[in-house]
Amino acid sequence: TAIACFALLLSAAPTHALTTWTRLSFEDTKSDTLTSFPTHEQFIGASFGVLAESLFADLNFSRPKPVWIAPAEGAERNVWFEDTTARLLFDRGFIIRDADAVDSLAGGTWSVRYRLDRFLLTLPETARHKFLGRIWLKREFEASVHVNLWDQDSDELVWSGSEELRAIDWIPKGQLSHLTASSPPSLSPEPPITTEERLVEPVLIGMAIGALTVLFFAVR
Repeated sequence: TAIACFALLLSAAPTHALTTWTRLSFEDTKSDTLTSFPTHEQFIGASFGVLAESLFADLNFSRPKPVWIAPAEGAERNVWFEDTTARLLFDRGFIIRDADAVDSLAGGTWSVRYRLDRFLLTLPETARHKFLGRIWLKREFEASVHVNLWDQDSDELVWSGSEELRAIDWIPKGQLSHLTASSPPSLSPEPPITTEERLVEPVLIGMAIGALTVLFFAVR
């Protein structure tokens, strides 16, 4: 599937601020069935999986305390990041607690506090694979997150990290309605209008006016 075709290139900086570039070329896509392309929500979820793997790459503790995940003060909650982070930390041996059920003052836990500074899905470009072939849309997702891991007993910062990601793939424009069927309006960006569409619109309007004119004189 398209999700499985992600190619990952990492460029690391000394402060654990990584930039992740994920690309899927439409020329590499062999099938155009509906099941071959991830929906917007699946695309974002897969992108967060890549982001979390890079973000927590050096987070290794032999005896970690149970952790709970919540947005930093004043930050908005993001379900994709929380779910992805919970699964990843669980696979690494962490005990995950429900943040809504944890008494943050009771102690005995670590808290993962995060802030998403960027969360943007766009369809910035169109392209054709072949002359007069199907129209493809370039899909981009950008995210930037900063995380602090706090010890609730000592109120000390145990670990911190930042990550930026830009994920890119290509989807057929004709399947856009299917790939956005379950997406909220905030995750359903409008694609750019192609040159052909700009040219066809006035032609269709002219034809409609002409047809109405002929019909009007025919009735008379």
